[in-house]
Amino acid sequence: MNPGFAALLLALLLAAPASGPALSAPAAEPPVTRAEARVFAEAQSLYREGRHRDAMARLDGYLKAPRPHPFVLTLWGLCALAENEPGKAAEVLTRGVSLWPRNHTLRHNQAVALQRSGDFPAAGEAYLAAADLVTRPADRRLMLVSAAGAFHEARAWRRIRPTLGDLAGPESSDADALKLAGAADIELGDWERAETTFVRLAGLLPADRSVWQTLASIRIERKRPAEAAPALETAAALARLDCGKDENCGRARRLTRASADLYASLRAPRLGLHALSGLDAADFLRTDEKDAKDEKGAGTEARGERRRLERRLAAELEAGRREAAVGTVLEIEKLPVDVTTGMNLAPLRATLLYELGRPREALAVWTGDAQRGGPTAERSRWHAGIVAWELGDRVTAKEMLAGITEDEGLVSEAKAALKVLEEMDRLEASLILTDEVPRESYREPVKLTP
Repeated sequence: MNPGFAALLLALLLAAPASGPALSAPAAEPPVTRAEARVFAEAQSLYREGRHRDAMARLDGYLKAPRPHPFVLTLWGLCALAENEPGKAAEVLTRGVSLWPRNHTLRHNQAVALQRSGDFPAAGEAYLAAADLVTRPADRRLMLVSAAGAFHEARAWRRIRPTLGDLAGPESSDADALKLAGAADIELGDWERAETTFVRLAGLLPADRSVWQTLASIRIERKRPAEAAPALETAAALARLDCGKDENCGRARRLTRASADLYASLRAPRLGLHALSGLDAADFLRTDEKDAKDEKGAGTEARGERRRLERRLAAELEAGRREAAVGTVLEIEKLPVDVTTGMNLAPLRATLLYELGRPREALAVWTGDAQRGGPTAERSRWHAGIVAWELGDRVTAKEMLAGITEDEGLVSEAKAALKVLEEMDRLEASLILTDEVPRESYREPVKLTP
């Protein structure tokens, strides 16, 4: 090798990031003249300055040679990649590999160009070929992980674990390799192995939201929702910590809602209520409703609010929080009628009030519902009549029960109750004492004789 050119290359050495192009001194390099070295150095300077087209122009003449120098092929390919022309880069670098098959830098950059041009299977094979040419373990690891990444993009799931080998083994601490292997396990339906891999990843990357989210999904798939819940909650908490960007906040809210759904399915309402407390109406709008308007030009946020309140109400009822549930029902009843779609929660509110030991308030709600009519009116009449009877107001009780005329089951029960009420009235009347004494009770006074 020309000593001057070797010094030049060492001075201009570039590091090779994962799946990124590299420029380094090739292993088997032909000699160059001083004039060529100066041109190559100028092209390198232009590349560093971002003048990629100028650098390519300086090298075009050398590129037309029957056997261009590896440096020319590598730098021209890097410039083409920088100009977002991966197809041209792949063509030149593939030619370089055919001319210099033992040059690992050309192999590596060919793989990068193929990957960026969308030829993922070929990119994976190129990375594997580069891995066979490097000697440093770190370089080999880089090539193998990059190859697995290319096979992942190619959806060649069965190639990934064999490619990674011990990098994805049970004792591995290589998070990148484990993520790729775990993703392949999921795609292949090997849920047990996937869970083992992501449990290990959770230990290696405890602050990685995606790891916890994936672990939760795996456990849900394996029908173990109770174990999925804490993983999902952790993912939501980590997403909230990273809520500086709108997309992260949106993800945090979606994960929080998923946690609430999972707790609901687990009949863990208190945890569900905690999750719901961090959500608002917008979190319950469907994608097609986000920007929709109704015919009056009003937004759809009220629909999201209704869904949010319904979810909260269900959790409060499940948790036995009747007082809070009454408040939630009142919030729902304040929403526009078109949003609540005719939903009548008055009977539920009355029932909750009665269970809370507030029968007079319950009676008022049931009475109001009965007077409004509708599908629940007769059932509300029945409850109002019974509670009024319980409160000693038999007049209201009889009035309510007598108004039940349509529901056959309730009609028979109401008639039976009315009969009892009438009997009670007669019995009570028979026990009333009046000021008038019956004539049969008069007696003449006994007169005493002297």
